[in-house]
Order: sequence, then C-alpha cells, then structure tokens
Amino acid sequence: MTSNTGQISGIDQITVQRLSEAQVNGEGGLKETFVLPLVATGFSSDTSFFSGALAPGEYRVYSFSDKKTKKILQIPQHSRLLGNFVVKGDKPVDLGRLIMTPMQFSVVYGRSMTTPSNLPLLERFAPEYAKLLAGAVDSGWKVAASSAPAPGAVEMYALGRPVGASCVTELADGRVVAASRLGAVLIRSTGGTWSAVRGPGIESLLCVTPTTEPGAELVAMGEFGTLLRKPEGVNQLLPVDTGNLPPGRILRLYGDARTGWVLALERSQEISLFHSATLQAGNWSLIRKEDISAAPWGYSTDFFMWRTANGFAYALTGGVIHFYDLASKAWTERPIPNKASRLKLAHGPSGALLALTIPGPEMGALFTSMFISKDQATSWQPMSSPFSVTHRLPAQTADGTLLIPGGLNGTELQGSKDDGRTWARVGGYDIDRTLFPLRSGTLIDYDNGKWGVFSIRRSTDGGKTWVAEHDNARRRADEKPQGM
Repeated sequence: MTSNTGQISGIDQITVQRLSEAQVNGEGGLKETFVLPLVATGFSSDTSFFSGALAPGEYRVYSFSDKKTKKILQIPQHSRLLGNFVVKGDKPVDLGRLIMTPMQFSVVYGRSMTTPSNLPLLERFAPEYAKLLAGAVDSGWKVAASSAPAPGAVEMYALGRPVGASCVTELADGRVVAASRLGAVLIRSTGGTWSAVRGPGIESLLCVTPTTEPGAELVAMGEFGTLLRKPEGVNQLLPVDTGNLPPGRILRLYGDARTGWVLALERSQEISLFHSATLQAGNWSLIRKEDISAAPWGYSTDFFMWRTANGFAYALTGGVIHFYDLASKAWTERPIPNKASRLKLAHGPSGALLALTIPGPEMGALFTSMFISKDQATSWQPMSSPFSVTHRLPAQTADGTLLIPGGLNGTELQGSKDDGRTWARVGGYDIDRTLFPLRSGTLIDYDNGKWGVFSIRRSTDGGKTWVAEHDNARRRADEKPQGM
C-alpha cells in the first residue's frame, strides 16, 4: 500500500472480509474479518507491506488503518474501486500495489497498473517473504486490472498530484526543487511554474541535493533505498546503482567527486552514516551510527543534517552537534545552546544556525528559547521571541531578515532585522505552513497536505501578501498555473 497523503502517517493494518455465499450473491450475512499485519518494516515512509494466511474463499478489503493518527478508512461493501479477490488455496496470492490519494477533501484508493507485483521489492528488502512468491502465483483479483472500472484511474490521478514538499532546495540558477511522494521531484521555474519529474518507481522521495557530477544536476533519495539522478535537460529521474549500501531509507546525501560522498541511512531505529569515493555503484563504508529509539521522556528523536563548507554536520534531538571534514576525515563536536534536553535546528542561507531549545517535558513550548550562531556553533547568541508560546524556528532570508509565524489568537508573521533582538508584525499568516526564502527575495511556503489539499504559495513583498502557485486539488504539478 502506497499512500500519497499527509493526512495519515502511513497504513499499518489492512482488514479483509471473507464473503459468505449469500454475500457473494449480494445478500446479507455474517461479517467474518481478518487482519493482515504489517511486515518488512523500517525501510519506508509511505509504503507498507502486508501478509497473511487466509482460508480459500472470496474476500474484499474491509478497511485501512493508521494507528498513529487513529484514522480508519472503511471500504463500502460494493465499492468498485478495488473489487473482490479470491484465495484458491493451491498457490500464493500477490495482490500487487494499492494506492491511496486525496481527491479534494476526500480520499480515494485503487489498484496500481504500474506495479502489479510486490515480488521485486520483497526480493530486495524482505527475502523471507519473497520465498512465498517464488513459484506459481495467483494475481487474486476477481476482475483483472485492465478490465476493472476505469483501470488505473486512481493511480494516474495520484501521479499527476504528488502530495508534499520535503528538503526544499534552491539550485544555482534560481530554480527550486523538492522531494515528494510517488517518486516525484517537484521543480519550480524562476517564473513560478511548477512541474514534476519522476523515476521508474512510485516510492516516496525524502530529499534532493544539487550536484555538479557529469550526468546529474541533482540527486534524489528516499524510501526503500531509492537513489535517482536527473541529468541536465532530461525530464526524467534515472536510477543510481547503490552498490553495497545496506537496505533502508536514504535521508540525506552530500559530496562530490573530489572528496567523495556521505549518505545518511535510517533503518530500524538507527541512523547510519556511510562514505563512498564514488556515487555510482558506491563502495559504502560505515563512519558513524546513532540510536534514535531512546529520546528523552518518550519523544521521537529528530535528525538534522546539513552541508558545510568542508563537509557536513548533524545533530539529534539532544546532545551535541557533530561536524565532519570530508578531506581530513576529522570529527569536531560542539555543544548545543542552553544545555537543552530537546532541540530543533535550522540552517540559514548565509550559513547561520538557528536553534530552538526546550529544557524539559513539563515545560513544553512555554519555556522554549531561541538562539543564533554565525560561527558554526562555536558560540550562540540568544534571540527574543515575539510570541509568548514559541514552538517553531524562524526562517532566515538572504539579507539576514528573520521571519517567524505564531500567535495564540490568530496567526501572524513577525520579522526581525537585528538577529532576533526586536520584532515587528509583517502580516497575517496561515498556520501549519513552512517558509522557504529564495536568494531573489521572493518567499515561497507550503503545507504538509494534512487536510488533503497540498498547496504552494509565493510572496514578493516580504510575507505581507501571498499568491497561490500550485495545489493538488485543482491542477497537476506539471500544468501551468492559470491566471498568473
């Protein structure tokens, strides 16, 4: 199951219903349901595998569940989006990939035409389950995908409307790129038009990084060890051979041909950092490993990583900031400000570091503190906050202006031109949006698609007013915005 929505954190349980003879004939009858549990975890963000042993019979998908957000999508008995499937008992069943995507403020689901089999991914990431599909396999579905009502319609709708923008980055020529779901990279032209390029798969991408390597102007990475490159002038993402890299979610990648490449890989509550002299068919060696399972007081552990002039740096929710020099292979550690137990970090376009610290769980957002460092965490200067409750970091523009949204009685945007010592109101602002300043002075912002609609806007007056550039409800990512 691949989810193209920010409304849930992913599907972790599928319930199916076995149909009695009366139900098959459209009559009532006792509901007999079975749960297909989640398997092969730790490799993905939005794609989940499910497996179960079922007695022979005819079944339908009864519901999809997300335990984290406590949301359940129950499937109507006579829904034609999926149809019924049959377990004959003489061979295993591979139902292929299912797709879930928002449509306006609703959710639709369907079968994938591009990924009719789960075997290729299982062979790479869950070989013990791939063995179950080693021989003759039944497709299971009572009606073939090519004969189903509007075959592939849900998938095609979703592919044209990927939800989310992660790891937003500005390229040297002023274009903006962002990783998104369904294997897509969103690209913004300097004129404000958004398009999408994608690779051969539909796994979610988590980050994108520019590169000067021959044959690649950017590299995208994501779940199930996905690593893709976009050649200049080519409207497609091409696979990169990951060599001996272990399976997992690729979070970040920095480097070049001169100093080599460093990659952050997450798997099963661990983040591992690997180095390789080459990107294509890399020989990856482990240089650092971090346990992210034991955050203080039960909070999830956040991971922050960014490029520096000589290499990269990273930090977790608590602890210290680790700097790595790619040329000398030397580590340097610098303390986080305020000796805080919890931390959020952001990296500004001028190289400044912005930190939000939380002293303890009982304090919450009431006693957070903000700091700025202009010397790579060697020293920190405190910033004031324009709000009584602060839980977000400012965004820093190219000219050094800080912008932060907040407020208890309706949200607003506040700005500071003196490193956070004084603040002034810029204008009203919508909650749950992320700011990204461009070098030109234009601001763009985006939401996470929490309510089903994912949108991107721009401001050319410092955040006072905003104009919509793209949203997934009205148009495709590769369609030119109208009336702009």
